[in-house]
Amino acid sequence: MSETQVHDDPALMSMQIRSAVKPSEGRLVPYAAQCLLCLHDHEKTGAASVRMETSQLRNFMAACNACDDPRLVQVWVLYQMSRHKEWCSRPGDQGGTDHMFGHQIVGLFTKADGRIHELANSLRLSEHQRREATMQLLRAFAGQLARLHSYVKKDGDWDTIERIANEVKS
Repeated sequence: MSETQVHDDPALMSMQIRSAVKPSEGRLVPYAAQCLLCLHDHEKTGAASVRMETSQLRNFMAACNACDDPRLVQVWVLYQMSRHKEWCSRPGDQGGTDHMFGHQIVGLFTKADGRIHELANSLRLSEHQRREATMQLLRAFAGQLARLHSYVKKDGDWDTIERIANEVKS
C-alpha cells in the first residue's frame, strides 16, 4: 500500500501511528510517578485538606480520550486548577507555579523538553500524525497516572512510587 493510500484512509493512518507510539508508552510511567510525588510531598507538608481523588484522574483520562488536540487537554487541566486545589499541589520544598501538579502534567506535552513532546517528535511522522501521536501518548500517560494513584491511594505505598519516579534519573 502506498503512503498516499495510508494518508487517505484514517483507520490505516491511526493504526500506523498506534504502532509507532506503542513501544514508547512504558517510558512515561516514571513521569506519571514523578507527578504523583507532587501530591505526596504536598500531603507531607501538613496540608491535610488537600487530597486528590482517583476519580479526578479518571476524569483527566476521559478528557484525554474526548480530545483530539493537546491544546484542549491543556485548557481542561488549567480549568481544573482553577476549580480544585489538588491540581495546584506542589512539593513542599518547591516554589513557583512550574512545580504545581497541573503544570507538571501540561509541561510534559507542551514544553519542548517535555517527555511526551519529545517522544512524539522522535517518531518519523508528519505534523498532523505527530499531534495524533501526542494525544495517544497523553492518553497512555493519563491511564498510567490514574492506575498508579489508585494503587498508592489504596495501599499508601509511596516508596514504590518514589522508586518508579527515580527511573527518570537513571
